[in-house]
Amino acid sequence: MKYLPRFVDSVIAEFFAEVPAILIAGPRASGKTTSARQMAKTTLQLDRSDQAAAARADVDLALNADEPLLIDEWQFVPEILGAVKRSVDADSTPSRFLLTGSAAADLGPAGWAMTGRILKVNMWGITERELNGQVSKVSLIDVLFGGNAGQVAKPSDAPDLRGYLERSLRGMLPQLVFGARIEFVSVRWRLTLTR
Repeated sequence: MKYLPRFVDSVIAEFFAEVPAILIAGPRASGKTTSARQMAKTTLQLDRSDQAAAARADVDLALNADEPLLIDEWQFVPEILGAVKRSVDADSTPSRFLLTGSAAADLGPAGWAMTGRILKVNMWGITERELNGQVSKVSLIDVLFGGNAGQVAKPSDAPDLRGYLERSLRGMLPQLVFGARIEFVSVRWRLTLTR
């Protein structure tokens, strides 16, 4: 499947050009790893037992890979943060490390060493504009705050009620959007007025 650009990609790229390490945080299955892979040359997958064991054996050696290096699911080997710190202290060249992990794996106490060395960027679920390939288009909010409310028009492909319900049931996680097809069961609306 072809990569679908996300709004956060440009934010990550802009900051990654300035700093040596970025942590992409967000809900599980929101697309963090997929987006980070677009910018990485090498991936260290710490949710794979063989790669996690090798990293635990020598965390500094585990970083000896072509950069930018994506350290995926870093929370499986939290001591990797110390190795990233040491590497960044020795060489603060931008665009070296991308770290991703589950929503529960915030840096917390294990990440104190990363203070001032890593930039955290939040990623959320996929949006309708991303799904429609409209990442580069100006958003409704930008138009309204730009004082151009007269330019707002109803989209030609606006969904009907059924379409809105299907989209809301589908959710915002890429796996759900692209993986399973949700069968829509008709919903009957009943309004009861009480006097």
